Amino acid sequence: MRTWTLDDFAPAIIEVQRLASAEVVPVRLAARTVRWRQLNYPRVGLFLLVSLGLLPLLGRVLRFLLR
Repeated sequence: MRTWTLDDFAPAIIEVQRLASAEVVPVRLAARTVRWRQLNYPRVGLFLLVSLGLLPLLGRVLRFLLR
């Protein structure tokens, strides 16, 4: 997840921040922004699934520590 974020999303965010004061938004940047938004949904969904999958492990660790 982090690799995907650093590889694709972080450069797009940095580019948007650099162009925040620009009067004209490049077409390429607008297209990347749409792509970023579309890819963000499965990325967040996958993150939530992984997080939910780790809850049983958290329960086991807590039971072990609270013995």
